[in-house]
Amino acid sequence: MDPPFSSLYLRGLTGIFNERAEKLMTTLTDVADNMTEASMLHLMNSFTLDVIAKVAFGVDLDLQKDTSLFPNAIETCLKGMIYIARTSSLSTS
Repeated sequence: MDPPFSSLYLRGLTGIFNERAEKLMTTLTDVADNMTEASMLHLMNSFTLDVIAKVAFGVDLDLQKDTSLFPNAIETCLKGMIYIARTSSLSTS
């Protein structure tokens, strides 16, 4: 297998994962304490993108606090991929 997927390497990334998870828990605690609505989809997507950006590219996006166009760009790309996958499967059947 590829070295980036080795058990030892992945265990070394738990600090980054835990750091981002703590930020998520802080955000969720603030939402609960203030009794405000929150989009769990947005929070989990932000958490996931934060982890991927830091682990794969060494970039701190801090999407849980910062409003960025990056998540919208990712969502647009994913919707396009789903559209293409669906339309290509229809044309082959």
